[in-house]
Amino acid sequence: MHEKFFEKINATPHKVAAVITGGGTEAIGQLLRAGGAGATMLYFHTPYHPFFTTHYLGQPPEDGCCSIETAQDLASRAYQDALMWKRAEKSADPVVGIGATSSLGKIGEERPDREHNVYIAFHTETHAVSYRLFFKKWLGRLYEEKVNAYFFLALLAESCDLVNYHDCEFMEEIITKITKFLWKKAGVKPVDLPFGIYDEQRNDICFHENFDTEITRGVFHPNDGILKVFSGASRSYGNINEPKLFLPTSMNPLHEGHMKMAAMASQIAKADCCYELSVLNVDKPAVSYFDLDARLNSLPTDAKYMLSDATTFVEKAELYGPNAHFAVGADTAARICSTKYYPRGSMKKRLQMMKRLGTKFICFAREINGTVLEVTAQDYPVDFMDMAIVVPTDDFVSSASSTQERTKRRKK
Repeated sequence: MHEKFFEKINATPHKVAAVITGGGTEAIGQLLRAGGAGATMLYFHTPYHPFFTTHYLGQPPEDGCCSIETAQDLASRAYQDALMWKRAEKSADPVVGIGATSSLGKIGEERPDREHNVYIAFHTETHAVSYRLFFKKWLGRLYEEKVNAYFFLALLAESCDLVNYHDCEFMEEIITKITKFLWKKAGVKPVDLPFGIYDEQRNDICFHENFDTEITRGVFHPNDGILKVFSGASRSYGNINEPKLFLPTSMNPLHEGHMKMAAMASQIAKADCCYELSVLNVDKPAVSYFDLDARLNSLPTDAKYMLSDATTFVEKAELYGPNAHFAVGADTAARICSTKYYPRGSMKKRLQMMKRLGTKFICFAREINGTVLEVTAQDYPVDFMDMAIVVPTDDFVSSASSTQERTKRRKK
């Protein structure tokens, strides 16, 4: 990329947090060498080892370190960090989170069925975009690294609203588009490119013979309600007015156990039950726009739901109370009563706060790995049991697991 390109990037008001795991880190050096990156970049993070990718996300990537889902999760986490900066600085600048991961050529022998892919996604305050770049022909590690870095920088330009590649199906088309952007906006005519050469007579790029790639692009525009919850402008959003009964769940996926619990809880509380999802989580990665879209689309057509930024049940009780009821499995009840989630030994104080709000927990037994977990007076604090409505194991024991359902889905 030419210095004029980076000048155009840094002239935008956008602030970007970016994380790259795998190839493509050459883009960092290019951007920093050009100077002025402080006008745009909040951070570059490179958790190359899977241990630190897990640490960054908060849990191991279920689809592996190199996947479109992981790129989206990385982008979502980076976006949340960018929003944190925006709130702290009281900034009006638009913020972006970019996540990138790849599997490129190896130095040495490779198995013949191995794919070379680059996955890049970005989240903004209006939409999200994700890309898969597939090398139909192997080009060698060094060459593919250059393509990866170029691709990252080209998408950085898109995330800053300088150019859009919605009509591009091949890397050649993106290269041509970003190069013409430079020609028109900065008066730059590159003569030698890592992908080919610029032909003065044809006023076009002649690509190397073996340069053969394919691009898959996804885009999602959340509605205003969803965007406000993600940005922190609103605490909650859903398709039900003033709900009082909630079944907190990741919806990943919603399964028969959830639906049975919701139906029984509705009978007990004499209220409609809505599924509640926090877009943030104390144990798991922030939900990406794409992931949220898939989860909401998996709900039954008549299902009621609420989205929130409440990561703990104390926050949920304050947000939805007074007298909010929550249907929970015994495993969730155990987390509610774990000191791990309460700062400085404040669990008793927080439980009593929920009790004063009239909070109730409709508790269901869970069967996990052949063991039935129950909510019993001898195992739980008195303050929690004062709020608990325990469903007998003879009435229902949930054995379904979202994790198992996702495992089955990936094996198909």
